Amino acid sequence: MNKLYIVFILILLASCKDEIPPIKADQTIPFTPDSQTTISSFVDSVCYLKLENVEDAFISHIDKVIFQGDKIFIGDLRVHKVVVYDTNGIFQYALDKKGRGPEEYLDLKSFTADSSYIYIIDNFKGSLQAYDIANGKFAFSRKMPFVAWDLAPLKNGGFAFCFSSFIGGKLRHEQPNYRLFFTDKELKITHKLFPYAEGDYDALGKDYYFSATENYLVYNWSVSDYFFLIDRNNVDSVYSVQMDFGKHKIPDHLKRNKEIVNNERYNYLYSTPILNGNYIAFDISEEDYYTCYLYNRSTRQMVGNSMDDSFNCMPFPDACDEKGRYVYIFRNKATYDDLVSDGFLPATDDIEQHLEDGLALVYYTMKSTLI
Repeated sequence: MNKLYIVFILILLASCKDEIPPIKADQTIPFTPDSQTTISSFVDSVCYLKLENVEDAFISHIDKVIFQGDKIFIGDLRVHKVVVYDTNGIFQYALDKKGRGPEEYLDLKSFTADSSYIYIIDNFKGSLQAYDIANGKFAFSRKMPFVAWDLAPLKNGGFAFCFSSFIGGKLRHEQPNYRLFFTDKELKITHKLFPYAEGDYDALGKDYYFSATENYLVYNWSVSDYFFLIDRNNVDSVYSVQMDFGKHKIPDHLKRNKEIVNNERYNYLYSTPILNGNYIAFDISEEDYYTCYLYNRSTRQMVGNSMDDSFNCMPFPDACDEKGRYVYIFRNKATYDDLVSDGFLPATDDIEQHLEDGLALVYYTMKSTLI
């Protein structure tokens, strides 16, 4: 299959909560890495961009990265902050408005952006806070009809939201037992997908559940071997893809056991896959670590990084930019030094110096022709 044809699948909503309809895959990708080819074979070029280092840009973790227009948004959900740069790496502003005021948020569970606004999920206030994308100034707030962990914009002005229950978790208000909600721009629910039974929960959480391309959302929940492509122009069109992990697949009855999930040698999708034209980047759990793999949709090859050197190797990317490049952010110079000592393309002297106390992006331009 040279293209992923997005087809409509009807999710039957059972009247009894214990009778959850099974998910059926429209495509299955075998997890059989090609031992003769590596990710570097599909990388055309690598280049660096340093991000301006100013006091207001300080963050301790990078939990979510998105590109929108001429801006880069980096979210540190632990300190409830989003730092915004332009695509030249120049600091624009920081959205850092935690507080009890009407223009502030008590919680920053996740964020997204469209051409006009940055949107913040504040589950404590039960609201969606919107800020002007140009300067971060408060624009408006809307009451949310549910608790959500992540969100992404649709083409009609509406949104996709997702939720997963966790062991011991309690909600202040009841909400429908679904993993995925679609709303209009006023947050009125228009569609609900993927029902779950009472008492069902995920063993692990995630920083983000959606990744996006121009026309599609990629959605995946925790400890899963499925992901879904959703047409941003028509949410009735959903395409399911299953990763076939063979004997290393987690049995369904063990997916709620956090200790087994963390310690046993099972494979699962640790992060939401990131789609980029002819490629899909995966972050796959293997034993007690997570590994980046790349799937070439034309050749149907699953490839990993070389075990011998780091030439053009690719950590699992933080995002894909609007030019179709995978993007990884170096958090510290130690990681950079380790890769360069093992064969990765070194940066210029000024970027190396910048990495002592700043951040730098690495852009991966992928080969568009078959090799």
